[in-house]
Amino acid sequence: MIVFIILNIGIFLYYFHDQVVSRNISDWANFSSYISGTTSVIISIMTLLVTICIAKALSNLDEKRHIANIEYEKKRFTRDLREKKYAEVSENLNSFWLAIRNKNGGADELYIIRTRFFLFAKYKDHLFPNLNRNDLKPIDDILVEILEKMDKNLGTDNPENLGLVEKFQKEVNSFHKIMQEYITTQ
Repeated sequence: MIVFIILNIGIFLYYFHDQVVSRNISDWANFSSYISGTTSVIISIMTLLVTICIAKALSNLDEKRHIANIEYEKKRFTRDLREKKYAEVSENLNSFWLAIRNKNGGADELYIIRTRFFLFAKYKDHLFPNLNRNDLKPIDDILVEILEKMDKNLGTDNPENLGLVEKFQKEVNSFHKIMQEYITTQ
C-alpha cells in the first residue's frame, strides 16, 4: 500500500514537477483531493483483499474444526458402542457363577452363556477389528469343557472341576484386561 501511495505521488510529481510550490490554499486543496481520490481507491481495494483473505482463512479453519468434530464424534460413538458391548459380554460371563450353582437349569444357562460368548467372539470384527480371536478361545474352550462335564452330571463342586472353574476365572480376568486396554487405546 505504501508503494502504491509513493507511486501515486511520483506520478503527480512526474507530470507537475515544473510547477512552483504554491502558496495558494486552493492549489493545496486540489492536491489533497487528488491524493485522497487516488489513494482511497487503493486503500479500499487492499481492504477488500485483506477481508477476503481473512474470510477464506476463517472458512478453512471452520472447515477443519468441523471435520475434527465429526471425527471426534465418530470415535466417541464407536467407543460408546464398544463399552456397551463389553458390558453385555461382561455381564454374560458374570452370570456364569449363578449358572454353575444352579443344579436344575445350570447346563442350560451355561449353554446360553457359551453361545452368547461364542457369537461375540465370532462377530466381534465390526466393533473390535484388532482384537485377536485366539485371546478369546480359552474362555470358549473352558465353557465347552464345563458344559460337557455338567452333561455327564459331574458337578462343578467336584475338586477336579474346581480347577477348571479357577482356570475360567483366570481367563475371564485376562479377557477383562485385554478388553479394557483395547477400549482405552482405540
